[in-house]
Amino acid sequence: MVVEEIKTLEGAPIRSHTKPVSQFKNKPLKGLWHKHFFSARFVAHNISNQLIGGRLKALVEEIFDPVKSTVVTADMINELTHRATVRAFESRDSQAKLTGEWIVYKRSTPPSKNFLHTWVSLIFFGG
Repeated sequence: MVVEEIKTLEGAPIRSHTKPVSQFKNKPLKGLWHKHFFSARFVAHNISNQLIGGRLKALVEEIFDPVKSTVVTADMINELTHRATVRAFESRDSQAKLTGEWIVYKRSTPPSKNFLHTWVSLIFFGG
């Protein structure tokens, strides 16, 4: 999907599924810009991001609510599995919050993008 994200950076009317462009604020990349692009190896990371902050616990409590049923059924397990994977990913996608790797570039005048490199978004750059 890197090609699609580059096209969006160049102004093509394509819907991006990833986070918006942002500028690095800390050294060593201060002044450069980055745009996420998605790749399949980040599916689990995106699902995890969608379920943090108590969302997974709330989902489990909703599905396994003892008021609804005192017995855990196969349907309940299937619902949890589907909502904690497929729906979590689809929700992140529909919100254009998918994360993955970065396209790193420098903005210039007149506008043109100088794509420097792609970086794995989990790399920590100390300041």
